[in-house]
Amino acid sequence: MNPQTSHSLLHFHAPLTPADIGVRPLNIAVVGAANSKLQARVLARLLAANLNKGGVTRDAPEPETVVIFPSARAIEEEEGGIFSLPSAVRKAVNGVSLAVLPRVARATDLIALNWTMLCNKATQYGLLVIGDADSETPERVFVFSMEGSHKDVAFAGRNDEEVYAELVDRLTHLAGAQKASNWQVDYSMPAPAWESARVPNEIIETGRRLRALGLLPDIKLENFASPRRAKEIRLFLEVSGLTVGNMSAWDENLNVMHITGSGVDKGNLAREQIVAIKGINATGDGTIVWAPPGARRVKPSVESFDQAVAFYASALWQRGDLRDADLRELQNKLRDPYLLDAVGDKAPFFQSIVHLHVWPEKILDDSRILFVPVDANLCVHHSSCGTMPLAMYSVEALLRGLHEMKNDAQVILVGLPNHGLLAASNHKLGEMIDQLDPRAQRV
Repeated sequence: MNPQTSHSLLHFHAPLTPADIGVRPLNIAVVGAANSKLQARVLARLLAANLNKGGVTRDAPEPETVVIFPSARAIEEEEGGIFSLPSAVRKAVNGVSLAVLPRVARATDLIALNWTMLCNKATQYGLLVIGDADSETPERVFVFSMEGSHKDVAFAGRNDEEVYAELVDRLTHLAGAQKASNWQVDYSMPAPAWESARVPNEIIETGRRLRALGLLPDIKLENFASPRRAKEIRLFLEVSGLTVGNMSAWDENLNVMHITGSGVDKGNLAREQIVAIKGINATGDGTIVWAPPGARRVKPSVESFDQAVAFYASALWQRGDLRDADLRELQNKLRDPYLLDAVGDKAPFFQSIVHLHVWPEKILDDSRILFVPVDANLCVHHSSCGTMPLAMYSVEALLRGLHEMKNDAQVILVGLPNHGLLAASNHKLGEMIDQLDPRAQRV
């Protein structure tokens, strides 16, 4: 069967730009000196291109800056990175390692190279320059992030100004994206309500199924760095492990979204690793966890905000409060806490959401799946997990899917560039996973 594919982009008002959804110019500080002629050349051109894009260069790291660390050692060797910064600063900045390699073989596992560099250089992002260290002419640059390796940027056939502008654009969408992962806890949930909730058990079972299907892999940091560095990273991220992907579902009895905790083994979840989200915080850049008094403090998935917004948007759509797929209208409504309180008392259209970094086999061959691409005007380049741009261009695509969905569609699937997929359904989690199961017979 042919999949349903959404091609139209519904813009009934002036289209939004990346700046409207939280992509901001970079404030860059450099820690350490360049260690080769090529590294010095690339660093100087990056800083100049950033200035041309409206960014600034700081003398020293401070909150909200992007800190570039020129690497002096081999990719496999540890350096201080953000761990070398004062403790008051390191969690408020984004680190970018800048390293040079003479070549990368065609058969190189770029995912492994990505994680090896980020772990050993202790940064969230990386620029791997390919070329002769003694020259001033790079061949290409790989942009690395915790979501994976991005398409390399080649210099051949292009002028330098154009290439460095693209590199700064990519970094701006990644390291310059507004955060949307703040969270706070409201300990007012009655303990019996949590104990009787059934949705957490559905999420646990879904994690087991997705793990069995190979769709929820773990990232073993020890495969890329020393045990000491791996532990250091987990402590910094406040996680016990790294599983790419997450699941959430709406609880119509409690009027909350349940979602997996951050940095837990999502294929082997314990009940206390499921988090209830009761709303968006007052600053509009994170979520409110709802828990019983005395419950262990569990960090919600870094993408809790994204999925909470998706549930609320589908509730607004179902109520008739979103007349079209206009993201600007949704942004305005999300700023009204009273409206969200009212929406929270109504079950949203979406009942379940799954985010995967691995695409199920033949998923787009199913007519019950509506595939929706992100708006290229919003997602010029990919933004990281836990950021406002990712949340906004994801929910914009879901809204288009809601407006274009045919009767036989059961899942809206958004393709996230350099990231994976986001699938939302008005069915329970288990029923949606039936559609994502590559072993299932397609009818």
